[in-house]
Amino acid sequence: MTTRQAILEHIRRDAEENEYFTCPDVQLFNDLIDGLAKNTTRYGYGSCPCRIASGMKIYDSDIICPCEYRDADVDEFGMCYC
Repeated sequence: MTTRQAILEHIRRDAEENEYFTCPDVQLFNDLIDGLAKNTTRYGYGSCPCRIASGMKIYDSDIICPCEYRDADVDEFGMCYC
């Protein structure tokens, strides 16, 4: 299984378990998955591509997907990036 496939499965499983929907915009959703895969390769963890990562996991723990800002973004904007 590729990193991209593993991320895709993780995102879908997390969304289902938390009663969220994934982004209906196919291009935007694919960009998200590609960004997470790139950051996983780059940093060793899937920092959210809509946030700026330091490259140090200890400092980026709040932006590892699903990030700590997801619920607040959903409450404020009706959705988060992913």
